[in-house]
Amino acid sequence: MIKGFARDGDLDGAQTFLRRMEAAGFRSDYSIFNVLIEAAAIRSRFDVADMAFNQMLAEGLTPSSYTLMILIKRHGREGNVQKAGELLHTLPEKYGFKVSVCSDASPPGLRVAPTNAATVASLSPFSARLIW
Repeated sequence: MIKGFARDGDLDGAQTFLRRMEAAGFRSDYSIFNVLIEAAAIRSRFDVADMAFNQMLAEGLTPSSYTLMILIKRHGREGNVQKAGELLHTLPEKYGFKVSVCSDASPPGLRVAPTNAATVASLSPFSARLIW
């Protein structure tokens, strides 16, 4: 249900359904939060993406490499390359996972400017090029 609301762009409906699930005693898992974070990031609702990530952590759930990819795209959409790089360097070690994928899928209308390419490369411990 949450994924359906999110896919339709109804983030308020997704959040409401999540609250109802939790009130009924159901526990959320990381995949539900990943859906919310990604849907919010796609729609540039960074406040909702951050709220979902913070709630995920508050509930004791561990982010995955997929969560990291979503967060990198979220901060890329906002134009915050520095924050994306910080997450790339800190989340895997902090939460005990390995980076498994670097995505080169770009959201419409957003590319890392050539002048920022060196910055992006310096933030990555990998030789792969990061493009949002």
